[in-house]
Amino acid sequence: MTAFVLGILVPIFLGYGIIRLLRWTPHPIERLAASFAAGIALLTFLFFGMAVCGIRLEPVRMWVVVLLAGGGLHFLASIRSFTPFRLGIGGGDSHDESEPKSILTGVKSYSAASYLLLALLIALVATNGFLQTYWPVWDWDSLTLYDWRAKVAAHEGGLDAVNHLSTLTRDDVEYPPLTSLAHAWLYVHGAENPTIIYAGFFMAAVAIFYHRIRARAPRVPALAATLLMATTPLLFERASNSHSQFPHAFYLAAGGLYLLDWMDRKERATLVLGCVLTGLAGWVRPASEPFFLAIFIVLAAHCLPRKKILPLVLFVVCCAVPMGVWKLYIRSVWDYGNTAGIGLVKNLTWDPELFKEIATRLWKHPKDTVWFGWVWIPFLAALLLSPRDWIKQRRLLAMIVLIIAAWVGVFYVGANARNRGRFLMLAGTTKGSAARLLIIPVPFVAFYAGASLPARRLARLRGLRDEEETDNKD
Repeated sequence: MTAFVLGILVPIFLGYGIIRLLRWTPHPIERLAASFAAGIALLTFLFFGMAVCGIRLEPVRMWVVVLLAGGGLHFLASIRSFTPFRLGIGGGDSHDESEPKSILTGVKSYSAASYLLLALLIALVATNGFLQTYWPVWDWDSLTLYDWRAKVAAHEGGLDAVNHLSTLTRDDVEYPPLTSLAHAWLYVHGAENPTIIYAGFFMAAVAIFYHRIRARAPRVPALAATLLMATTPLLFERASNSHSQFPHAFYLAAGGLYLLDWMDRKERATLVLGCVLTGLAGWVRPASEPFFLAIFIVLAAHCLPRKKILPLVLFVVCCAVPMGVWKLYIRSVWDYGNTAGIGLVKNLTWDPELFKEIATRLWKHPKDTVWFGWVWIPFLAALLLSPRDWIKQRRLLAMIVLIIAAWVGVFYVGANARNRGRFLMLAGTTKGSAARLLIIPVPFVAFYAGASLPARRLARLRGLRDEEETDNKD
């Protein structure tokens, strides 16, 4: 129970204040999910600020900071004349009209298919929660990097000890601190297992994905696409082993989907939320810049013809601040110059044959890569069966292509500048982070398939359509 309060409820308390400030009123479940996503990041920012200011990370002091920050946010949100709303920052009182605001309203009208898919989805979330709470941190990277830093920070009361004790590798210095500080928050209170926070990320991912696609598609394809995304083998594995790659992919996907929603419906709250969540990926893992660029290009293609510069500025600031703050800290305080990244760039050469080797390596290990997860089958079917969606969902399709291109670039740079044979052997399977980064486009691919015209038409068949849904012309 202590872990649930610390790892789930406290982040929601903080994040809910942010959501209230935006005056954004989506479905209550999605509001809680977005609150957790924003709150867990704010929680770690607060602890990072304490460490920078020399305030020891102890339970009483941490609670004082959390309550002051959370109370301040909720107090400001209660003031209707709060200045940022006058400046137009905030979404206004709006919600997704395609989904009832009450959680229970409309359940009686669900079709048998909706009940089945919903039951499977709940079972999947429960399974993930069980795995997270039953097993301790066990993944090698998680155990020796993120969790190790957390235990040092919790024991020593700050981050400086992490730098002083980093004698074997500098990787533990370069990685941003969200997961480590979230772990430390539970450890300082005596919790033995901090992995419940990853169950929170998984629940948030399922809730946000479903409600975003539900705004564009009937319930059955929305539930089916959510289940498709959540059961992709590599994604579910990453979501169940306390690794930073799932939170990283979550922030990029949630941010990208909210930005796509803003481009379609012009709701300012989703613009702000999309920019903030995307930028928070840089507070989880390094080398997020290629994926930031992919999303930025789609956003710029929408904004520049309409002469909208402020959204682009907001996006750049939200991406630069979390990533920049950490890099500035490790360079100025810990004297870490990221020489490994510089070395990769210096050793980079053009090698067309390398692309063939990468493709060959991935093809030889289909069971180890997300490329061969079943999520790609309905995506490719939707592409072939409905060319009309190429135009209607052009921004989403462009984002998928650019994110995959960003992944190819990351893979190419790593294989080009390092020991090629060893890198391809490791990175071409789930043993390497390059292949695991392929979980990033999975939510976008599933979203495209679920919101496609064939999926919406399939949902009209008898037995699949819910009672309250009517035929809409596509």
